[in-house]
Amino acid sequence: MSVVQELSDLAIEIAEEMERRRSGLQAELLKIEARKRDIEADLRATDLIRERLSRFRVIINGDYQCPNCWVRHEIKSKLTPVPSDTKNDFFRCVRCGCEALVDWPD
Repeated sequence: MSVVQELSDLAIEIAEEMERRRSGLQAELLKIEARKRDIEADLRATDLIRERLSRFRVIINGDYQCPNCWVRHEIKSKLTPVPSDTKNDFFRCVRCGCEALVDWPD
C-alpha cells in the first residue's frame, strides 16, 4: 500500500473515531449545561442571603424557628426541644432535621 493510501486510511480512522465520540460528548455537554444552570440558581439564591437573614425571627408565636429552613429556603419551621441529660439545650427542626445545641457556660 502506498504512503498516500496509508495516510488517507489513517485520516478516515481518526474521523470515524471522532464521530463515535460525538454522542457521548453531546450527552456530557447537556450534563454540564444543567449543572451550570444549577450553579447559577445557587448564586442567585446567595445574593438574597443577607437580606433574608436580616428578616430571620428566632421566635414566632412562642416557638424557636429553624435558621436552616429560613436562610436556605425562607420557610418558617419550628424547632422542638430534644431531651438531654446535660444542662445544654438541644433542638431539632421538624422539617429538615437541623440540630441546634445551646451550650450554656459553666
